[in-house]
Amino acid sequence: MTRHRRQLGRLTAALLCLAAPGMVQAQTAATSTVATSTATGFTAQRGTPATEVQLQGRVLTGSRLGEVSWAQTFPPELGDLRGPLRQGDVTYLGAGPAVLAYNEQGKVLARYDLSAPVLTLDGSGGLIRATVSGGDYRETFTLTAPENGAGTQERVVFTPDPAVTLWTMRAADLVPDSQVAQQWRRDAFNPFLGLRAAQQARAAGQPAQEAAHLRQLMAMPQPFPVWVKLAARLDAAGYAEQADRALELARADAAQRGYDPAIRVSRSAPEAYGNPAGYINSLLEQGRLTRAGVWLRHLRTLHPRIQGGESLYLRYTGLLESQGRAGEASEWRRFADSLRSETLYHRGDQGLIRLRDTSSLVAAALTLSLLLAAWSILRQARAARRADLSSLTSGPGNEGGHSWKPRPLERLSYTPLHYAGTGERLTLLLLSAALVLSVSGGLWASRTARLLETPALNTGTYGGAWAENALARLPLGSSPEATLLRGLSTQLSGDLSAARVRYQAAQALPCARNNLGVIAALRGDRPSADALFRSALAEQPGLGAAAYNLGFPVLTLGSEFQEQYRGGDPRLCYPDDRSLIRALSGGVTGLWRSQLLEPGQQLQDIAAGARQGQLHPWALLWLSELLALGTLLLALLPPRRPAGAPLRTDRWGQSDLAARRPERDPLAWVLPGSGLLEWVWGGPLLLSFVLGGLAWAAGRAAALLAAGEALPWPLSLWPAGSWPSSLAWLQGAWPLALMALAWLINAAFLWRLGRIHRRARSGGAGQPLSPSRPS
Repeated sequence: MTRHRRQLGRLTAALLCLAAPGMVQAQTAATSTVATSTATGFTAQRGTPATEVQLQGRVLTGSRLGEVSWAQTFPPELGDLRGPLRQGDVTYLGAGPAVLAYNEQGKVLARYDLSAPVLTLDGSGGLIRATVSGGDYRETFTLTAPENGAGTQERVVFTPDPAVTLWTMRAADLVPDSQVAQQWRRDAFNPFLGLRAAQQARAAGQPAQEAAHLRQLMAMPQPFPVWVKLAARLDAAGYAEQADRALELARADAAQRGYDPAIRVSRSAPEAYGNPAGYINSLLEQGRLTRAGVWLRHLRTLHPRIQGGESLYLRYTGLLESQGRAGEASEWRRFADSLRSETLYHRGDQGLIRLRDTSSLVAAALTLSLLLAAWSILRQARAARRADLSSLTSGPGNEGGHSWKPRPLERLSYTPLHYAGTGERLTLLLLSAALVLSVSGGLWASRTARLLETPALNTGTYGGAWAENALARLPLGSSPEATLLRGLSTQLSGDLSAARVRYQAAQALPCARNNLGVIAALRGDRPSADALFRSALAEQPGLGAAAYNLGFPVLTLGSEFQEQYRGGDPRLCYPDDRSLIRALSGGVTGLWRSQLLEPGQQLQDIAAGARQGQLHPWALLWLSELLALGTLLLALLPPRRPAGAPLRTDRWGQSDLAARRPERDPLAWVLPGSGLLEWVWGGPLLLSFVLGGLAWAAGRAAALLAAGEALPWPLSLWPAGSWPSSLAWLQGAWPLALMALAWLINAAFLWRLGRIHRRARSGGAGQPLSPSRPS
């Protein structure tokens, strides 16, 4: 009975295929199930039953008349399996991010490398459509038949994930050595199998077979990540000529997919693109400078703005100089320096990190200076406050002046800070205002650096469903720069009409007008395109894309790549780091605007961090602003004059400061500026001394950590990961020199103040007390 049912099912499937050849079954087989999916057809030439293809678990089998003629096992590492789907004599199977097309004999006719793991296969309407899923987005591709080129009608832009881009390599690596030759005959589209077969032929002393394998693997089209990874393996195996050709093919394929040298690339993204930087480091460690130069030129052409690329270029430059190749080294050094022009403040890809660490160091110095200044003011006001409070606490049991019961409201006006002079209050206000600026600058640099490292902005392209979905989650505003970025993403994904609308909204930017000209040129309207190119170049003479499109010789980043791999096509304009920052966050004022518009959200973030035992960066900004507000209110209050002090004032402000005699205070000599806070030089001297001390400590800690040594006490009190490692300029003698200079200037002022006091006491009591008065 079971056999009859099976025959009846096969007959029904055959009749369906005869009635509607374009209608096929699209079934999904998850890796965790053992369900069977079947695709059956008829041979068009004879009308006899075609090979029946079944997927049982993770084994794809082809059988004719009940006998298995071929089988293919897919290890779990290759991802979920989808299908099989029959279309004519071809069977399609989705495996991870790839779709494989098999013929009747189980030989691979084509491999379609898609942007994410395949979710469904659909053959309705005579077309093969593969829908991929990247988690929170889906994308559908229309596959062309193997006899028509075996491609996709849509542009495929890969998710920067090695599991997606290097699926072919992983599939080849899972094949045992004993089965390489057989699998290579079955799947000639996997070049890694061909390379292993060539190496086996070389080991067996078969040069003709080796050369045939190499020719065959180089003849099949591959996506650029596969070409790059294959080039590394070819190079390591000694096939330098084939490796160079593979790199050339990789650059050509990347150009057709919309990747461009002008777009940033993170450290992690190239791992999905074959990891050329990692292989270059291996070559440099081995001393193979000739091959390293070939790979560096590839990186320079395709991904010059890779994060950490400047240090890689300079490392190669140093090795060239050590071999006496000064001319080559000079050219590479100039190229490394030219990359900084595309970054913020021309400081390279670490510019924002250095700004963040510098702001953090200055903020720490300002905080410590504020605490020391307040402590110094409290010390100096203690005696005067005790004397004034004695009149309020007279009575039985209050001789010590420690009870707050008598006249409590009036006692509140006798806090130590009320005795601070006008100059001291202004010093506190200026220090707190500078603290707000430094904390804001550090928070802005940290936030901007984190946003600029978003994967959507660091993959070499802005196109594809993955990039569009990631850009939609970024805090892009309505600025022209943000609209330009959205327009680029839309155009690189293939929608010229939507891109044109967005460019028109941002045409105040020369870059957007250039891209409008590109769309006009692609649509055949060359006069309008040239007018837009000229307008953009007139407003921004350094705009290389517009100059290139007008036919001027340019050597800007990406122009050589455009000429070589996209010759004849107009060049798009891409935003530099400054434009990206304006699109993402704007300047420091954007932080303050966010505080005014979204205070509740920031307070929630602060509370969430506090519950986790962490101090949120927004909390530092709010605390510094509250401190600045408090010092402002203090500065607006009139200073309290000690009881019995004369009403005369002088250049120092209040006459009670002269009575303090700071030159007699040991702390004023030990801590520069602490005794001169009423004077204009007090605050700068104190800040300079504290900043020098912290800079020396940070530089010392960075040097010890770089050498792998333990931090001594008290440097060990601060977490090792919190020291600013990006500030190499701290490791010098200038912090100690700054401290010494501050101390000498402070000592000179105190000595002069003491001399003036002695003269005033000996016969010039009516003269103003100022250290700047001529002797």
